[in-house]
Formats: sequence, structure tokens, C-alpha cells
Amino acid sequence: MARRTYVAACAIGAVGLALFAHAPNTSAAVVGSLLVTGLSIPAIRVAGTILVNRRTTSDTRATVHSLLSQAENLGEIVFGLLLAGLAGTTSTTATLVASALLVAAAGLLVGRTGPTAPSEPDPIFSHPRLAEIYDALDDDRSDLDHHLALVDELGAGTVLDIGCGTGVLACLLAGSGRTVTALDPAAASLAVARRKPHADRVSWRLGPASDAPCHGVDLVIMTGNVAQVFLTDDDWAAALRGAWRAVRPGGHLVFEVRDPARRAWEGWNRPATERRVVVDGVGAVDIWIELTSVAPPFVSFRHVYEFEADGTRLTSDSTLRFRERHEIVAALDRVGFRTLDVRDAPDRPGLEWVFIARRPGGR
Repeated sequence: MARRTYVAACAIGAVGLALFAHAPNTSAAVVGSLLVTGLSIPAIRVAGTILVNRRTTSDTRATVHSLLSQAENLGEIVFGLLLAGLAGTTSTTATLVASALLVAAAGLLVGRTGPTAPSEPDPIFSHPRLAEIYDALDDDRSDLDHHLALVDELGAGTVLDIGCGTGVLACLLAGSGRTVTALDPAAASLAVARRKPHADRVSWRLGPASDAPCHGVDLVIMTGNVAQVFLTDDDWAAALRGAWRAVRPGGHLVFEVRDPARRAWEGWNRPATERRVVVDGVGAVDIWIELTSVAPPFVSFRHVYEFEADGTRLTSDSTLRFRERHEIVAALDRVGFRTLDVRDAPDRPGLEWVFIARRPGGR
């Protein structure tokens, strides 16, 4: 999907530049400009970020993004000079047409590449050193209280936790007597999870949401940002199908997402997020968030970690998709779930939605 989006965005950009070059009037020129600056460029940036994330491993992703950013800057200089020279020797129209051909060529090159391999989870979960300190940096898990209450409300005795991370919720549920299966694609996070109290009562599985085991559980649950990491419609549908297969008829699916209208990303910057945490056995760690791209419905950001003990600096790049409420309901319906309720997240009222859906049938 990301590759097709990139190709389509390049095609739109080429059309926009060609229209601008041959615009018969001001209105046509404005339309051409909007196609390029309003649609093509933002979509190319987002699709490019997704493609890089899918083709790189967690330990090289930040470096690749940095190198590509430098290459982009160099390309702007080189091709800017070449196009300026062309404009001086020919005409502005010819220069714009040449620009359109360059954009179209970029789309063709990307379109001819093979399908991307599944990406590794973000380093915040898959890098062993970051997974080890995840719980210490996110020690206030009062957000799980309402999920535990929902498990009680729905009467779930068997639960599948998709995207379980370091296993806090899974272990709490297991400790309360439930039968719990926990699934996550990050081996480093599961290694941390397996050392927690009650971890021996949890069935831990390594893999993506689409590989959810078909156990016929009472409840499938996704907490935090899990439901927003599925960037393409295909990936989101595959995750929902995995949940559908895993839950019994009459069982439930519960997950939370951020309301895009609240624009949570506006607070994802260093001044608002920087803090120092002293971690037992590790020492002081400085952490903050940097916003790297906003092209709704996609928002990309970077976690930065600096370890005082040895001066190591690690980064973790992430992208979330902010879906509208009606999009989510429609996606659930296509898979076969029926949305029963959409509630405010008690820990973040007005900022997040909690979806409760049911697989028809059963008792």
C-alpha cells in the first residue's frame, strides 16, 4: 500500500507540474500548485517514511533516515542548479515539464521495486537496551485500570493481549486467575515480560497481530498505541481478521485510539517531553520526543534516549495512523465485528476513544 501510495503521489505531482507549466489561466495554475504542494509532496514524504521503516532493521533505521535526509538536501541543491540552468537556456515551461518528468521517473523507479518485507517493531520495543528500561520510563500504568474493569464488565475468563509489549497487563490478568495468551512481534519486549510475576501463567507468543492464535477466547484486547501502528488499510484489516479468528462467537474486541481532532502530536516536542529518569542498575537516562513529520492521517516522531553512564544515544522512530471514528467502525464492520460502544478513555477523557466490538453469534 505504501509503495502504491508513493507511485500515485508522484503521478499526481507530475500532473500538477505539467498543469502548472501549461496553465491557460490563474485558476488552472492554482489547481496545479495545490496538487503538488497540498497532495503530492506530503504523501510522498509519508509513504517514503513507511517504506524506509519497512525495509530497515531497528538498529539501522535512524541512520538510514538521517542519510536519506542528507541525500534529499543534496538532491535539492544539485537538481535546483540544473533546473535553474535549464530555465536560463530554455524557458520556465520547459523547466516545469522537466521537473514533472523527474517526479514521474521517481514514481516509476519505486513502482518497479519488489514488495517490502515486514518491518521490525520500533526500537523502543525491539532494541534490548530500550526494552529493558521501558517499564521504568513508563511506570505509571494507571491507564490499565479501566481495561481491567472492562475485562470484569465483559465477564472474560480467557483473554488474548495483542501487542502485549513488556507484558504488564497480561501478567495482571493472569494473576487474577484468567487464562491469558500474549502476542507481540518484539522478542526483546517478550524477554522482559517473561521475568515478571505471574509470567509463568501466560502463554507468550512471538509474532504479528495477523498471526493471532485461534483459541476462541472471550476477549481480544489492544492497549496503548497498538491499534494505530497498522499504517496501511491492508495491515489494519489483517490485524482485525486475526482478532476475529481468535475470539469466539459472542466474544469481544476492545482497543483504544487517539481522537485525531485533539491533535495530540502538538505536544510531542522536546520542551514538553524532556525528562530525566534514574533507572536501577542503569543510571540516569535523559529522554524526549521529537516530531519528525505531520501529514494526516500519519504522524511520525522520534524517541531520543541518552544514557549518562556511557554517553550512548539511542533513537526510536515511530509512525502512527490517526483514523477517524467512522473509518474504524467501517473497518470493524467489514471484518464482521459489530461496534457496541465507543467510550471516552477514563484516563484521558476527550482525547481517546475506547472501542468495544462484538463478534456476532454465541451466547
